[in-house]
Amino acid sequence: MYRFALSPAEDIHVNTLRVALFTYLCAQKEKARFLVRIEGVNTGKDQEMLALLATFGITYDALYYQRENLKFHHQCAAALLSNGKAFSCFCAEESLAFKRELARNSGTPYRYDGACEHLSDAEVLDNQAPFTVRIKAPQGALTFTDALRGEILLEENDSFVLLHHDKSPAYDFACAVDDMLQGVRFVFCEEDFLSSAPKQAHIRHSLGFTEPMRYAHVPAIKETTSGQEDALSVTWLLAQGFLPHAISNYLICLGNTTPCEVFTLEEALAWFDPRNLSAPCAPFDIEALRHLNREHLLRMDDALLASLLDFSGADFGKLAKFYTQEASTLQELKPKLHAIFSPKVVPEGCEAAFTTLQNALLQAPHFETFEALKTHLRLTCKLEGDHLITPLRALLTGLKDGPDLGALYPLITPYLKEIVRS
Repeated sequence: MYRFALSPAEDIHVNTLRVALFTYLCAQKEKARFLVRIEGVNTGKDQEMLALLATFGITYDALYYQRENLKFHHQCAAALLSNGKAFSCFCAEESLAFKRELARNSGTPYRYDGACEHLSDAEVLDNQAPFTVRIKAPQGALTFTDALRGEILLEENDSFVLLHHDKSPAYDFACAVDDMLQGVRFVFCEEDFLSSAPKQAHIRHSLGFTEPMRYAHVPAIKETTSGQEDALSVTWLLAQGFLPHAISNYLICLGNTTPCEVFTLEEALAWFDPRNLSAPCAPFDIEALRHLNREHLLRMDDALLASLLDFSGADFGKLAKFYTQEASTLQELKPKLHAIFSPKVVPEGCEAAFTTLQNALLQAPHFETFEALKTHLRLTCKLEGDHLITPLRALLTGLKDGPDLGALYPLITPYLKEIVRS
């Protein structure tokens, strides 16, 4: 069983999506079950986040909300208390904060000092103060083997919190219990959670669970320069017109060895191997993503591309692909196509020529090539050079500049009268 965890408290980051993609690919390759877990307090964004996974073609076998497992978290905490592997801690938060500050000022890591670890049963029962539940620190170093980084050793152990004062489970405790009960055996994580794996292993071992758990902590993607923070939001990338296929393609390529540059998620299933991932990860480069997005636009079905740009028919998809020489996202393509079929703005100083050309084009016969049309207009309207091309470009494209009109002409010929009339 593979699992991927989502927290509905924040938007999906490219690092989170990358972990989801790797988890999904491995589960698919091994024909293993894939569980999606919604962690923490649900803020109402869960459906939005699940829809986002679907947008990227990530399907799952089971969906689970962590809050539904609260009774099992409490039962496991009670079991650890009863067998002496956990204890009740009555330390006030102010006292703990003071001790953390002392450790910080002395330049040493803070570790719980065991103030409540050896309280007698009577001292516990007679204490009416709020308490947390802490696990006893393990004897010796905590270790686990990471699929990407090898053996990880955590020498500084601590009696960390399992249940908070309100009896809600701490992150590591909830994850360890949920993974144990749900049969999860492989977890991809972001590298920020590297220190959590040995803690969770200690929790499971303390509960008597001995089944092996595999981890792969994925190196984080960093922005290349300041100002690219927005680009690390998946929602922002989609809003900018980047295709899900292209985003997936790029995230799988980062820090990875792939047999080809351009591929879909389905195509990656044939060769994806997490052992080819490297650390550290390459920095995020939006220009590289733009390049891949352009390639995926060119590979897309013409009619589908047209529909994404609010047009209908393969002809408009072909026209959009023509404009990929100067645009690389849906948001960049859309105004170029709409400008062709929208009311035109007459270039300053070209008013008379614009009207003359418009009338001539509406009355002109069909010409197979742009050169033939241009010759006809030059002779009919008595216009040369920029006096011809500038207003003609405005009439045909609605823009002041752009790609070669000769190459564009065959794509707009079927709609020429409609374009000129608008």
